[in-house]
Formats: sequence, structure tokens, C-alpha cells
Amino acid sequence: MDKNNLLENVYISWFTTMSLVFNVTLNVVQVAF
Repeated sequence: MDKNNLLENVYISWFTTMSLVFNVTLNVVQVAF
């Protein structure tokens, strides 16, 4: 398996997760206030 490709997938997964967490946090903040 290509290491660069694996690293790229990890970055994409991490970025997607962070985006999801950010969106959920934003929604919670909007509901809270």
C-alpha cells in the first residue's frame, strides 16, 4: 500500500471528523443561547 495515499486518507478523515464536530458544536451553541 502507498504510504502517501494512506496519509492523505488519514488527513481527509481527520478533517471530515473535525468539520462534523464543529457543525454539531455550532448547533448546540445556537440551541443553548
